[in-house]
Amino acid sequence: MGQKLAIQDWDTLIQALDDNSYTAEYYLDRESGEVLFFGQETISAIESDEETSIEWLRTEMDNYRQVMEQLGRYIFVPPGFQNPWDRLAKFARSVDDERLADRLHEAIRGRGAFRRFKDQVYSAGIEKDWYSFEYRCQIEEAIDFLREAGIEPTNPPIVLAPEPTSPVRQMIESTLTETIDVLEATLANYRRGEQDESEVFGIVASISKRLEGVTRELEG
Repeated sequence: MGQKLAIQDWDTLIQALDDNSYTAEYYLDRESGEVLFFGQETISAIESDEETSIEWLRTEMDNYRQVMEQLGRYIFVPPGFQNPWDRLAKFARSVDDERLADRLHEAIRGRGAFRRFKDQVYSAGIEKDWYSFEYRCQIEEAIDFLREAGIEPTNPPIVLAPEPTSPVRQMIESTLTETIDVLEATLANYRRGEQDESEVFGIVASISKRLEGVTRELEG
C-alpha cells in the first residue's frame, strides 16, 4: 500500500503527463498533492545562472531551487508518460461498427494520424464518446503513474461524459492539429536537408497567415 495523498488538481497532473514538449518540468509535492509547473523561461534562467530583475521569474527560480534541494519531497512527472497514440488504437478497437473501426484504424497509420482520426470521429458524430473515452484513459494513466511512484490517491475523480464539442472548438482543434503536423514534417525535412531556410520561413509565414484568418473568424 502506497502513501495516501489527495491530488489537488487532476487536470494539471494529466496535462503534465501528456506534455511532450520537453520545454517544461512538472513536480508533484508528496506533502500537499500540488503539481508544480516550471516553464521554459524559468528553466533557461536557472541553466544560465543569471540573476533577473523580473519579480515573478525570481520567485519561480527560487521555487525551482527549493524543489531541487528537496527531491525526496517532490516527484518528477516524466513528459510523455503514455503515448497518446495508444488511446487512438484502443478507442478504434472499442468501436462496435466494424466499418467505422476499420476507418479509424486506417486513419491512425503514419504521419498526421491525430488529424485524420479526429476527422473520422467528427464525421461519424462520436466525438462525445471519444472525449469521454480519452479522459477515462488519462485518469487511468495518471493513477498508474501515481502508484508506480508509491502514491495511493484518496480522491480519484469521477469521470463524467463531457458535453458535445462545439463547432468552434472543433475548428480550433482541427486547425492546431493540422498546424502541428505541418511543422513536424517541415522540421524533419529541414533536418534531413530536404528543405532550406527560405522554404521553412515560407511555410511558417503561410501558417501564420492561416492562424490570423482563424483568429479573425473567431473574433467576428
